[in-house]
Amino acid sequence: MMKFSQSLIKTTLVAGLLLTSSAYSQVSLYLPLHASNLIEQDVDRLAAISSLPNLKKPYSVNQVSRHLDSIKLTHPRLYSRIKHQLAPYQKQMNLTHLQATVGLGSDEVVKNGSGAAHALANSRGETVESNYKISARGHYIINDNILVSAGTQAHSDEFLATGTLVSMGWDFAQLDLGYRDHWYSPFQQQARVMGTQAETMLSATLSNPIAFENWWGAQYELFIAQMDKQPVLFNGEYSSDKAPVLLGTYLSAQPLDFWTLSISRTFQMGGGERDLSFGDFVKAFFDPSGSDNNDDQLSKDEEAGNQVAAVASQFKFDSVLPFVASFEVSTEDTSKTKWYLPGNAAFSAGIYFPFVTPDLAVNYEYSDWQNRWYNHHLYQQGYRNGGNVLGHWALNDGIINDGNNAGSSHSVSLYYQMHEASLTTHFRYSTLDNDAIYDSAYEIDVEYLFKAYGGEKLILSTTVGQDLYGEDFYKFDLGFMW
Repeated sequence: MMKFSQSLIKTTLVAGLLLTSSAYSQVSLYLPLHASNLIEQDVDRLAAISSLPNLKKPYSVNQVSRHLDSIKLTHPRLYSRIKHQLAPYQKQMNLTHLQATVGLGSDEVVKNGSGAAHALANSRGETVESNYKISARGHYIINDNILVSAGTQAHSDEFLATGTLVSMGWDFAQLDLGYRDHWYSPFQQQARVMGTQAETMLSATLSNPIAFENWWGAQYELFIAQMDKQPVLFNGEYSSDKAPVLLGTYLSAQPLDFWTLSISRTFQMGGGERDLSFGDFVKAFFDPSGSDNNDDQLSKDEEAGNQVAAVASQFKFDSVLPFVASFEVSTEDTSKTKWYLPGNAAFSAGIYFPFVTPDLAVNYEYSDWQNRWYNHHLYQQGYRNGGNVLGHWALNDGIINDGNNAGSSHSVSLYYQMHEASLTTHFRYSTLDNDAIYDSAYEIDVEYLFKAYGGEKLILSTTVGQDLYGEDFYKFDLGFMW
């Protein structure tokens, strides 16, 4: 793995020099992901009624700005709100987001072997017992091709440097070095391959923040991230000597203005005493069944690691009541040693109505999956980082590396925008088929945000629910946003 890491560092440095050698178009900032309901919901509405792509996040500020004018006449209120929210990102140096929250919650430990309380959905490992949270983002734009961002998503469970990165390049190739989020999913509340359920990892990411307009609106993204250490099997023994790495690839296109297709894959490799080379990654990429399926021809020590992949399709319908329909088929393995046959498959679907009324948006998402999701015989904690799954929240409380975890989930979200206030409600329900161990789980989140005296925004939120083992949990928060 050392040889692979050294090669990566050299390649990254060379790429950084090349990307800043000429001023082609301005490097882009990113909007916070799952940190501010106000701007996220407004931009999701924009994406639903324009050609703004949203099968991966975080949103590029430059890309959102390019699509904003398309709704100036048709949706002037939404246009004005987003334009006002983007204004802080246009300054050379600015604090663009700051939120502080104090809270009180239950502290019962989830019975899955993690030793932690119930983790909130898509909250980077924050649990219900966390009694504070600080979320901040700021930036300094050095020139058109280099900028520095500083951020944190700190809570009493963990201090995270989410949003702290150096970005360099152009609109067709931007290199981000630091703690950058990755969300590969057409859905707002669930990500099967890569999401924000686990802590943000240190990574190097290459992508085009502006879609290629002359190439079916194509977008690409490649990243490599350093995971936390966990016991990894090699030569018949588990070792935590070295941390695994996670490699991710994403590609999407818009064959038609209303239709977007994407494919995403992640590779969990190395760690422990296992060596890792660039050749291992190439072989795993082009021959997943021959590299990752343990059988008579491939021993456990010869396996490259663990893979997760998904194909997603999204349709936007511009009608009297506009809506977005999204579908995704994903797999944790291949079947019958055939690369084209998905194994341990999952199917997800969702529908989003951005304007049920001028002020109300409604989102529904469903997912159903087979056994062995986020589990792997080489990695004792499976597809997790810091004890939390890298994908769908519904499997986070399951027994770590328990393969008998087939199940399904539903979520309904309501977003109500009032004058200088908003009300956000999420209802999540999930069940695993192994009812000898698991119970039905649900979670209800309600957040009310309004302007207080002096112009600051006051946030009142509550979370109540029941985990997969029938244990109740709760959390109450009071916060300010500047």
